[in-house]
Amino acid sequence: FSPDGRWVAYAAPLEAGNGGQSAVFVQPYPATGARYQISQRVDDGHHPVWSPDGSQLLFTPGAGPRLVGVKVRTQPTFVFGGEVPIGRTFLNTGNPNERPYDMSPSGRIVGLSDPIGTDGAASPEIRVVLDWFEELQA
Repeated sequence: FSPDGRWVAYAAPLEAGNGGQSAVFVQPYPATGARYQISQRVDDGHHPVWSPDGSQLLFTPGAGPRLVGVKVRTQPTFVFGGEVPIGRTFLNTGNPNERPYDMSPSGRIVGLSDPIGTDGAASPEIRVVLDWFEELQA
């Protein structure tokens, strides 16, 4: 749901027999019958996330490390712009139903999966921080 609770963004199949491709859509809540297709290319748009101020919608336009943003305006009518690539340092998760990122209230993108190494391959890493509370107090 958008930050004001009046719009919902979701991914849904484009049509039967399209090889499982989906697109990102936005529609008003409660539903009025209006529906806007945000992802314009047929490349499996999914995992939409609203920015905290509601001025942008992020989504993954397919497999791999791509992420795009689309400027949106919800008042007085719904209007959206073109896709703008956003750099990201994390891959999609193995489960297509799990979104590998989110946005913090400050608008920063937080990756929730394996980071990408300099060679473009996933480079899993685990960091263990000892004496975290002492470090925090310092």
